[in-house]
Amino acid sequence: EKLPAEVMTWLESLGRDMGRDNAWIFVRHQLLTLERVAALTDKDLREEIEPLIPAVGHRVLLRQGLRTLRLERKAKHNEQQRRRRNVCNLDSGDPSGCPLM
Repeated sequence: EKLPAEVMTWLESLGRDMGRDNAWIFVRHQLLTLERVAALTDKDLREEIEPLIPAVGHRVLLRQGLRTLRLERKAKHNEQQRRRRNVCNLDSGDPSGCPLM
């Protein structure tokens, strides 16, 4: 199985050879979307993924990349919620049409 483009692009953005050297690990563990990658627990990373990555530098890049990915996804989620609240506040006052109310 081939690693989907969104995950491969993300891996390659972390550093030279990250995608080439480590894509098989993500396929093996079915980390085939950025949502799944971001949901990777620190324990899973430490116990399942990092032992398969021989280069210390690649492990460091992966940890940094995961931290950034999680922050970006959280910021995007918060922005979406803020926009939903703004739309609901502009509504006629009937909260039944607002998904978060």
